[in-house]
Amino acid sequence: RPDNVHLTPFLNLDVASATSGHGFFDENTNSGFPGEVTSVCFDNSGIQMCAGTRGGNVALYDMRSSKPLFIKEHQYGLPIHTVQFHSGSGTVLSSD
Repeated sequence: RPDNVHLTPFLNLDVASATSGHGFFDENTNSGFPGEVTSVCFDNSGIQMCAGTRGGNVALYDMRSSKPLFIKEHQYGLPIHTVQFHSGSGTVLSSD
């Protein structure tokens, strides 16, 4: 990489702020920051992205916007360890 090349982010996704106030994170049984991203997945087109958090939330993004299209709360407050787009339907699969 040449020294004179500067990469500039084109989008700032703040998953922690977007999912703040969502979910059932219990600080007594879970450690860490609930907004921490624990799993990421892109769809085949690269336009949509899913992010799972330590607090048990899954946020679906259109990469052309910094605000999530949808936030799903898993009801146990456990970290999301897997997010994936189903190849046939485009449905988001997630597990904690």
